[in-house]
Amino acid sequence: SCFYFEKECVIVEKISQICKGGKRMQKLGEVFQRFRKARGLKLKDLATAGVSISQLSRFEHGESIL
Repeated sequence: SCFYFEKECVIVEKISQICKGGKRMQKLGEVFQRFRKARGLKLKDLATAGVSISQLSRFEHGESIL
């Protein structure tokens, strides 16, 4: 659940609120991916915050917004 990754869940929510598409979305996805990997988190760890693994992956690659 989000309880274990409270700070990470807040980051996901903030990025989702900021993100509007285009290059900005791609850059935010890249920043998110570096953030996640730096903390040793897998997509499945953050997917429990109510966002699917595939949606997070598409976001990291600049293919969708959260």
